[in-house]
Amino acid sequence: HNERMKELSANVASLSSVHVGETTKLEEEKQVLRDQMKEITKCIDQFQVKLQQITIDHENEKRSWASVVETKEEEIASFSLQIENYKTLYQEALQSKEAVEKQNQVSRQNLLGLVEKEKKERHEEVQRLRDQLENAAIFESNKTDERQRQLEISLIQHKQEAQNIALEL
Repeated sequence: HNERMKELSANVASLSSVHVGETTKLEEEKQVLRDQMKEITKCIDQFQVKLQQITIDHENEKRSWASVVETKEEEIASFSLQIENYKTLYQEALQSKEAVEKQNQVSRQNLLGLVEKEKKERHEEVQRLRDQLENAAIFESNKTDERQRQLEISLIQHKQEAQNIALEL
């Protein structure tokens, strides 16, 4: 009976030692997982900061492009004023035709050609500038939107990974 008690006592001590070892091992693994969670949370926070910065940059870019567009619109208005000035010159040339009919005929034709040429050139320049601005704005907006979308996807994935790890803990 004593022999059996010693054997049971030794088994209990052995099991207790294994249990303590396993418990220690589990605590160490829990600590590693906690550390990993802290790192993941830190990464998520960094992504959020980066996403906010990209959003701010995107808004600043939009404002910058709006300023460029406004400047170009002012140039367009200036071009339009120049065209109006050419039209005025043309009208003045027509009024003076009584003095020199034949010379004025030539002047009028020349002036009409100049006005139309200038108008056409200005219109083409305005259209080209508008097209360039629109293309650049669309390109930058798409590029920024894609970066923001990728970061949001990445942030969601990291949050899900963090939640999965938290659930495993």
